Amino acid sequence: MNPLYVKAMYGKLPSVPKGNPVTVTVKNNLTVDVMGFKLDQYGMRDILFFPPFWIQAGTSFEFSPQKPRISQWVLHPGDALLFTEMVTGAFISAAVVSDEVNQTIQLTQSVLCDPNDIGPFPRPNPEIGIIVPTNGPRVVVGLNAGGKLVRSQYWQRSADSITLKPGMKRTIEHTVRSGKTQTSSTQDTFEAAVNLSANVGWGVVSASASADLSYSSLKSSSFTISQRSTYTVVDIFENIFNEPMTIFVWQLIDELVSIDWSKDKGYFVKGTVSNVLTPAIVCTVGPKKEIKIGYTAGKMVRVEKG
Repeated sequence: MNPLYVKAMYGKLPSVPKGNPVTVTVKNNLTVDVMGFKLDQYGMRDILFFPPFWIQAGTSFEFSPQKPRISQWVLHPGDALLFTEMVTGAFISAAVVSDEVNQTIQLTQSVLCDPNDIGPFPRPNPEIGIIVPTNGPRVVVGLNAGGKLVRSQYWQRSADSITLKPGMKRTIEHTVRSGKTQTSSTQDTFEAAVNLSANVGWGVVSASASADLSYSSLKSSSFTISQRSTYTVVDIFENIFNEPMTIFVWQLIDELVSIDWSKDKGYFVKGTVSNVLTPAIVCTVGPKKEIKIGYTAGKMVRVEKG
């Protein structure tokens, strides 16, 4: 994932304005409406002094020091911007204003993150009081041609996350689902799942385009609906140290949202299908607040039961 995106999503991309205001045009070439936010000096959305701006699909939004729409709506080199999909709020991209007097920021399919490349999962940060991190932000990884379907992914903290005191052992059983993708009536199945009509206009998301839908399709929103078998995994965790240990289990959630519009409601979510991708990632916080990926700070035994 683009390191700039990671900083923007987790509040680590502050605006550092300098020099004179410049003209910035944001062109939305995507099939969905976009909300734009200026980030403040702390990397947070500056919604108090710089109102969010709405860029409809296929349109542009200009910030000009000669003709500002609102007195505060001017941008300087070093200002940071963040863009999200309007209905779901999922992250699209981020940018930093350059020194050019007249510049354009293009929002196209090429700025979207690739599936399964949405940055690191959230980590605890005891120094600033984050002991139990929240779920990660949603990230757009695909759109269909008509803007009716938005594919996003995010990190979700599993209920299997636990804390162990010194010498404590705990056994956790959880169910893992796996299986074979349906190859017959897949489009009908998906339409029923998200309450779509047959004439929605599938574009690059068309389930009939391939008998075997693939998550690896670059920048497409191809989505797999599976007939799943299940098996049980038994994890035995043991804290072999003299200090408490926290174990977080993170799962990557793949979500496809059907968006619609009506005169009364405006834009609204019509239906959602979610898949939990495997394997789950284990993160441990052990002695001296060391954060490690994988259960390397103690002992773990994993047994699969069919």
